[in-house]
Amino acid sequence: MKKFAIVMYLLTITLNSNAQLLKKLKDKAVSKTEQKAEAKVDHKIDAAVDSVMDGNIHFPKNKKASQNDSLKDITLSAKNENERRVDYEKGYVTKFDFIPGEKIIFFEDFSNESIGDFPSNWNTTGSGEIVTLNGLEGKWLLMQSQSNYTLNDLIDLPENATIQFDLTVSIPFEWRNEPVYFALADVKNQDNYMNTSHYSLNGNDNIAFWLNLHPGNTDSNAYGGYMLYNTSSTNLVNEKLDLKKYFMPTKDNQPLKVSIWKQKQRIRVYLNENKALDLPKILPSEMKVNALVWNTLSLQGDNKYFISNIRVAAGNPDTRNKLISDGKLVSSGIQFGINSNVIKPESYGILKEIAEVLKENKTMNINIVGHTDDDGDEVSNLTLSQKRAIAVKTMLSQEFGIDALRMETDGKGENEPILPNTSTINKASNRRVEFIIIN
Repeated sequence: MKKFAIVMYLLTITLNSNAQLLKKLKDKAVSKTEQKAEAKVDHKIDAAVDSVMDGNIHFPKNKKASQNDSLKDITLSAKNENERRVDYEKGYVTKFDFIPGEKIIFFEDFSNESIGDFPSNWNTTGSGEIVTLNGLEGKWLLMQSQSNYTLNDLIDLPENATIQFDLTVSIPFEWRNEPVYFALADVKNQDNYMNTSHYSLNGNDNIAFWLNLHPGNTDSNAYGGYMLYNTSSTNLVNEKLDLKKYFMPTKDNQPLKVSIWKQKQRIRVYLNENKALDLPKILPSEMKVNALVWNTLSLQGDNKYFISNIRVAAGNPDTRNKLISDGKLVSSGIQFGINSNVIKPESYGILKEIAEVLKENKTMNINIVGHTDDDGDEVSNLTLSQKRAIAVKTMLSQEFGIDALRMETDGKGENEPILPNTSTINKASNRRVEFIIIN
């Protein structure tokens, strides 16, 4: 009996030891597997980062991968799934068909102006100053009550042109404030150019098409209107507009993107992604637009309007023929945040057009190349240009369903300017994305 007890005791110890050994072996195997997986992920991340720094961002053509797998590899700064899959601001929808002109005639973001000063290339009948706004990028022109704002020089717009600017207001904004007015004008008598009101350009043979905008609030829709005055200051057209919820400022100070597409006598106006106006024959055939005018009337207390990011460009966009016939499309119309790879919503129209070309030509593969101006240091600009190219690829794949394997990316930074970086207009032209057919 004593021998039996001893045998059972030894057997129990052995079984317990074996169980502990098996548990240790299992834990070690799991740990080893996790280490290998982590090492594999680290290796991929390191390789991806090295690829970006080397400028060799591409997808191997002989590797079959799902679209989602490919997209996981192209955003390098992701902290979670949401960050990885969003490289552009949401908001614009498929009906948005505005495509900005490519040849920039005028660009103003006030980046070269000092805070508190009135901009050097502008004129006014009142006063104004350059400011920064909480929560918004860049610098803005604060427009005071009862004032007109114009450029110092006249600019000749071609028959086909686009005009864009950002507009916002101080918060809160009183309902009894007057709208802000914007004009496309044909100034024939420049002597009285600045003696203008929103009703006319003081006669004197000038012609003006006026657009006015007033923000809405929690109780009322935004509203506005448009007017046309001829050379004798006769009011030919005066129509009101219900702007619905198109212009609804919030505490976040979110600006309104105003986009105007002029094609001969036709005017289309977009407020963010919403087409607010489409007037096929509104402009007189003899009208030659050569001036832009902003006008404020009565504003209460500290209520103000602000404008920035004014972009005027020529050309009737022909994305389809440019890419197919030339094998290359250069676009300065794809807009990003300042020092950012986040694509702005107003870029939707041109990216949609490029996606349609790729869908119609299923064997076409492209290389997307990002470029910057020379603000900042060279290394940062190179990395930024690469990330912007990746962001464009991501949007084409995620938003429009283009196979990621058909697109390679690259970035040149500030190294290949098309114009000297000596003015804001030239710098805006140098900040571009190129699409190059590679097959």
